[in-house]
Amino acid sequence: MLKYLLLLTTLLSSCNTSHFNGGTIRWVPVDGCDATSPIEVTLIQTYIWTLARVACPTIGSSITPYAGDINSTLTCTANCGVTSSGFIPPSIIGICTGKSSVLGLSYSQRTDTVNLNSNDLFTASFKSNTGSFYRLLNGLSSTSTSAQWILSMVIDLQWLTNKGRINTPPVAMIVTPVAILVGIATQIQIPVGDVDSDQDVRCRWSVGTEECADVCFATYIPPGTILSTDCALTITGLVINDWYAAAIQVEDFQDNTTTVALSSVPVQFLIRVYATPSYSLPTLTSNQSYVDVDVGIPFTTTLFATNYGGTSVSISSIIIQTTFFGATQGSLIQETTNNSLYSSIVSWTPTSPQVGIQILCALAVDSFGTRSQKAQAAHHRRQLLQPLQAQPAHHRRQLLQSLQAQAAQHRRQLLQSLQAQAAQHRRQLLQPLQAQPAHHRRQLLQAQAAHRRRQLLQSLQARKCIRP
Repeated sequence: MLKYLLLLTTLLSSCNTSHFNGGTIRWVPVDGCDATSPIEVTLIQTYIWTLARVACPTIGSSITPYAGDINSTLTCTANCGVTSSGFIPPSIIGICTGKSSVLGLSYSQRTDTVNLNSNDLFTASFKSNTGSFYRLLNGLSSTSTSAQWILSMVIDLQWLTNKGRINTPPVAMIVTPVAILVGIATQIQIPVGDVDSDQDVRCRWSVGTEECADVCFATYIPPGTILSTDCALTITGLVINDWYAAAIQVEDFQDNTTTVALSSVPVQFLIRVYATPSYSLPTLTSNQSYVDVDVGIPFTTTLFATNYGGTSVSISSIIIQTTFFGATQGSLIQETTNNSLYSSIVSWTPTSPQVGIQILCALAVDSFGTRSQKAQAAHHRRQLLQPLQAQPAHHRRQLLQSLQAQAAQHRRQLLQSLQAQAAQHRRQLLQPLQAQPAHHRRQLLQAQAAHRRRQLLQSLQARKCIRP
C-alpha cells in the first residue's frame, strides 16, 4: 500500500476564481456534561487555498481572502430557526497557519465560540458564492472544469441519556493535495478519532447539493474509487496531472450495529496524479508519534525531514496541519553534521476546550516539489498510529523497532509509577491503622473505603458525566 507520493512541478490555476483546495469543519461542546442553556460550543474551520488567490502575509496573521469570499460565513442551512436560535454565523476568514510557495498553497484556521440552546439540532455549512470555485478539477474526460463547493456539519446538542452526556463529534484531518502514482491502486487512510471511545466512527461519501455541491462522488474522482467505512480510500489515478476531489462525511454512532449517526462532520481534499519520481522521496519523522499532553503545559515535538535528492536538491519546507488552534512552528534548520537532514520544532500549549483527541499532520517538500509521505501524531488520550504498510520495507522495520521501544519504555515507566504509588499508598494506609486499636482500625478502614468510593464516583462523573 503506497501513500501520499508526490512529484510536484508547478501548481497553476488558469481561472481567477478557482482558489479553494478543500478543508474540514467541526464543532465541540465546551462542557459536554452540562446540558443547561446556554451551551458553549466551539466551531473550528480549517481550509486550504491557492496561494496566488488567497495570500498569507505572515504566519499568525489573517489571510487575505479572495474578493468573493470576504463576506462569506459559516451559515445555518437546515433546521434553521427554533433549533438554531443561538447560532450567530461566524466569518470563514481565518488565521494563516502555513503556506508553501512550492506547493502554491496557503492554510487557514479559525476558532469561534457560540452560545446555543439545549437540544439544538441543525446543519451549518460553508458554501461557495457565485463565481467562486474549487481549483480546476478533472472528470471522466480529464477535461479541467470548475466546481463549486459546500462543506456541511450537523450540530446536535441533544442529551444522550444512555451516555449521560452531550455527544462530541469525531475529528478528521488530512494533508491536501494527496499525491498518487498513475495506474497504481493506492490506499489513502484518512486519520480520524473520537474522544467518545465507546462509539463507532465511520466514513461515507458526502451526497447531494447540501453536502458536496459539484464534487459529489463520482463527478470528479474515478468511479472505481472505493471508500470503506473505516475511512480507507482506494483509488487508481487515470491520467498524469489529473486533479480529483474527495468529499467525505465522518460520522459517529452509538455502536457498530446502529445505522443512525449521532453527528456528521465533513472532510474534503484533493488528489493529484503523478508519474514515478526520479529519486527517492524525502522522509519525515518525529521524535514523538503519539503522546498524552496536559492542559496548560507547553508541548513541543521536533519534525525531521531527510533529503534523498543529492546536493542539487534541498528541503524547502515542512508543512503542518492540525485539528487544533494555537500550534506554532519554528524555522526550518539544516543540520550542520548531516546536510541531508532538516528539522523544525512545533510548539503548542493546550487549553481546556481542546481536551480530547487532536491530530497533527505534516509533510516535507523539497526544492523540486517532491513531497514526503505524510506524518501524523495524535494527542490527548488516544493513539493514532501511522500504517506501517505505507512505508518501504526498511522504513517499516525502523518504525516498528521505534514503536516497540517506545511501547516498552512506556510500559516500564507506567509500571514503575504504579509500583511507587502502590507502595506509598500501602505505607500511608498501614501507619494510621497500626496506631489504632482493632475496633478503631475497622472504623478507619471503612471510612477510607467510603472515601475511596466517593473519589471513584467523582472521577467517573467527571469522565462520563454520571449523575448520582
